[in-house]
Amino acid sequence: MLSEREDMNRRLLEVLDEATDPWGVKVLRVEIKDITPPRDLLDAMAKQMKAEREKRARILDAQGKREAAILEASGKKEAAILDAEGEKKSQILEAEANREKQILEAEGNRQKQILEAEGYKEAQYREAEARERLATAQAFKLNEISAAIASGRVEAVQYSVAKEYIASLGKLTASDNSKTIMLPVEATGMLGSLSGVSDLLKSVTK
Repeated sequence: MLSEREDMNRRLLEVLDEATDPWGVKVLRVEIKDITPPRDLLDAMAKQMKAEREKRARILDAQGKREAAILEASGKKEAAILDAEGEKKSQILEAEANREKQILEAEGNRQKQILEAEGYKEAQYREAEARERLATAQAFKLNEISAAIASGRVEAVQYSVAKEYIASLGKLTASDNSKTIMLPVEATGMLGSLSGVSDLLKSVTK
């Protein structure tokens, strides 16, 4: 507004100086102190200013609504992303937990199978040792019997055979479901020789 007033003063100075020059008058300075426009011009200017203010207000309001909508949409998007990430992490953790559980169960089953196999192996080893000891004892006994037969000690052989026979009878009578024991005909002869075995024992103890 100030620059327009200065421009008007300059142009008015040029016009007045040119108009007064024929009379020898030199206009050095012109200044407009006040301008009173017509009423219709003032009203038009007021309406224009009002329209400009309303326009700016509508623009600002629209921009505010747009920014609010953008912020709301962005917030919803962020919330959806966070929910999705949370669900994804939950599923990952659940899958990892199930995997760890399966690994532990598999490891437990593997350890159990190893222990069972080791136990079975140990039992087989113990059983083999027992069979070996029994076989050694039986071989030793057979060697003694063979030596007794070779030396003519028939009583010792009869004693050993009778001892094994009596031990077998003891196992039969110890059974829970054994009520009656049927002896073969040859057993009567064996039992009849028990008196001889008794005499042999007496001679051994002496």
